[in-house]
Amino acid sequence: MAEAPGRCGSGADAQAACGARRAGRRGAAVIRKRRSDAQHLDDAQEHLRVLRTHLKRGGLDDALIRDAVSHRLEVAIDAVARISPERLRAEAPTEWPKIVGMRNMLAHQYAELDQEILQNTIDNRLDDLIGLIERLRQAAD
Repeated sequence: MAEAPGRCGSGADAQAACGARRAGRRGAAVIRKRRSDAQHLDDAQEHLRVLRTHLKRGGLDDALIRDAVSHRLEVAIDAVARISPERLRAEAPTEWPKIVGMRNMLAHQYAELDQEILQNTIDNRLDDLIGLIERLRQAAD
């Protein structure tokens, strides 16, 4: 006896695709193809490019700019964190734990984050992060 088509059509592939679409609508994680280190690093570079664009519009005294800059810095670091751990350890054995610490402050202690710490990071450490990403990106080619 042939199986009656479900709401998503017949066959296992149609049902699986439909289930993935429904899961995505509910906010559940949908498994995607693994992205390369180069793609993650390109994402990080783009986030930092946008961060700099935000800074051209105003300083961190503006809450909207501060929020945008904080978010872009956090997601840029997240993108770098998705590359192979071996590559990160080889390229930034002492820098990386400090960078992750900043990301954790941005993500989990944002309300308590002192604006001076963020300003100091932007003024004195952003170029280091950009340089690290560029070195990692060259090694990923």
